[in-house]
Amino acid sequence: MAMLNFEAKRETLLPYLPAGTEPEDWNGTYFVSLAAFAALNVKIYNKISIPFHGSFEEVNLRFYVKKNLDSEKHGVVYIRQILPKRAAAFLGKKIFFQNSARMRMHHTVTPASPGKSLSVEYFWKSPAQWNSLCMETDGEARLPSDGSAAKFMLDRSLVYVRHPSGITLEQKMPHPPWRVWRSSPKIICDMEEVFGPELRETLSVPVSSFLVEGSSMRIHRPEAVF
Repeated sequence: MAMLNFEAKRETLLPYLPAGTEPEDWNGTYFVSLAAFAALNVKIYNKISIPFHGSFEEVNLRFYVKKNLDSEKHGVVYIRQILPKRAAAFLGKKIFFQNSARMRMHHTVTPASPGKSLSVEYFWKSPAQWNSLCMETDGEARLPSDGSAAKFMLDRSLVYVRHPSGITLEQKMPHPPWRVWRSSPKIICDMEEVFGPELRETLSVPVSSFLVEGSSMRIHRPEAVF
């Protein structure tokens, strides 16, 4: 998973906030992250396979929250989710209640070799242009250190969603600790077209990036919590 991170103002995040949650900061800084990855062997609730939708790319824009009454519950909120498959985008809206959009997508992975680092490239086609996020790794993959921004962003297994009725859903996505590589990113994206004019300033200059090793993940059924 390639992650490109931006600083955000707290008030910028409030319109996207599900009830019963609040934006969470790292040492006084709020982050929004652009995450791109390939989902493999996908099954709804780990049981139901969709024909021709076993593996596909995803790009999402997320920020970091905690549950108001439980400081031990740390999660993420997706501002927008981009998927290449028609059924995946439909289910993203109707079952998981995300702000999902369908765009043409593809990706490439170039394994490390003597004298060459591991690199990944993700592409998605908005109406105006092809957009891309490319990363080349530096060094070996390591677990994020305690207190680091990477650990703050990745040490989360909950997704919070604002249901159209106004209630808040909590979805568990547990996973083991992930190793990360330092990376050099290159982003080509019309942020205003893809994510909206409200986030144009926030997404203008990234402050950090890393590539995440990833793993298998269990996706549980969302539950109402507020």
